[in-house]
Amino acid sequence: MTKEEYNKALVERIESLMKLSTLNTYFFAEFINISEPHMYAILNGNRNVSTATIDKIKSSFPFKKGEFILLSRKIDKRNIDFTILNKFKVENKERIETDKKLSELIESELLIKSKLFDAHVSTNRVRQELKEIGKNYDSKRISQTLDYFVIRGLLKKQKERMKLKNGKLGVRHIYVYWKK
Repeated sequence: MTKEEYNKALVERIESLMKLSTLNTYFFAEFINISEPHMYAILNGNRNVSTATIDKIKSSFPFKKGEFILLSRKIDKRNIDFTILNKFKVENKERIETDKKLSELIESELLIKSKLFDAHVSTNRVRQELKEIGKNYDSKRISQTLDYFVIRGLLKKQKERMKLKNGKLGVRHIYVYWKK
């Protein structure tokens, strides 16, 4: 297994843990005690999973010996002690609930009820749609929520050249999201 394949496998394991934990990227990074930009860089493949990050994950999710790095086996929630995670969720309940409201709003109003994500959509476009229904969230929170939907398998994302107001394509690349 090459170093790139190994790192990709570790990222997939981290994504599995995120699903099991039901935390979005922001809270997952906080929970395992790494910065949010660091977490995004790992998930986007711009940074390798370091041994320090692995150690932080293993201390946050006490696994049976060697379980996390044993790539030949799927992560089994029966082999993880969720005591520390449950304590974190209790201590941060109000903050997590506020964040969940945005997730639920985007999922119910924009993913399910509208056809917005039938086409490639930018974070800014989602922000505009939310404003139209009287909800004002910053772009960072919206993109974090959309990335969480990518991890959950509800959306896909890729970088595309930004569409300018005059309809032409700009030089800058931004992430766009659409339904799977």
